[in-house]
Amino acid sequence: MRGRLLYYEYYLWKKTQEFESIKETSDELERASPRSSSGPTRAMEQQVLPKGRGGERRDLTKTQARLEKQVSRAETEISEAEEKIRTREAELADPKLYEQFDRWNLLQHEQRDWKRDLERLTARWESLSAELENVKQQLVSLG
Repeated sequence: MRGRLLYYEYYLWKKTQEFESIKETSDELERASPRSSSGPTRAMEQQVLPKGRGGERRDLTKTQARLEKQVSRAETEISEAEEKIRTREAELADPKLYEQFDRWNLLQHEQRDWKRDLERLTARWESLSAELENVKQQLVSLG
């Protein structure tokens, strides 16, 4: 759980950085009047100048490495969730548990929540895998 929290905190931090960068660029554009502007801003130059093949390849390689880690992490989480569900199914199969309806009901609800989490994790894994395949194809097309 702690690991997921760290990734989420990193995600929020990264999104904040991106937002601040966009905001700064937006502020620069607002301050620059059409008359006083002698040339394109840094943001405009970055948009106009295409990256060389090496830069694009490097970006795709970094993206591929990141996606491979995320896919691997998702696979590990799926495996752990499946094991948890199997253990719970064995626990729920105990006939003595049916004598304690409140406990059985609680365990049943937990298992249902775990199955929903597993579905969410599987969907995330599928999405990441598709994105990874797309990046791999782009790398192949670059040669």
